[in-house]
Amino acid sequence: LGTVEVIVWPNDYEKNSAYLNENSKIFIKGKASVEEDKDAKVICDRIIPFDKMPKKLWIRLATMSDFTAKEGMINEILKDSDGSDTVVVYLEDTKQMKQFPRNMSVCADENLTKKLKELCGEDNIRVV
Repeated sequence: LGTVEVIVWPNDYEKNSAYLNENSKIFIKGKASVEEDKDAKVICDRIIPFDKMPKKLWIRLATMSDFTAKEGMINEILKDSDGSDTVVVYLEDTKQMKQFPRNMSVCADENLTKKLKELCGEDNIRVV
């Protein structure tokens, strides 16, 4: 563990000041500035609070035939959700993964995961 100095320009600071306090967890995207005999710095391009970072919604099914049988119901549940979270289906028997396209991104909230857990089983839905 360590620390690094982050340079945030005034406009970015003003837009993101609510997230810039000691107890906030944030993701900073930027460029590293490394000079000989000086500590490295990050020049901030973007600040994203961890709770707004896109997540992956994993749906685990035993076989392709399970997926085929439930695909219509899964799509029906997903169609009304809109967000930036990606959906991934994992088939346990073949270890295959299918990531849904970006235009099928969802908001992996409690309401959505509850419906999917009812359809696919409590242990078969994960958000990471």
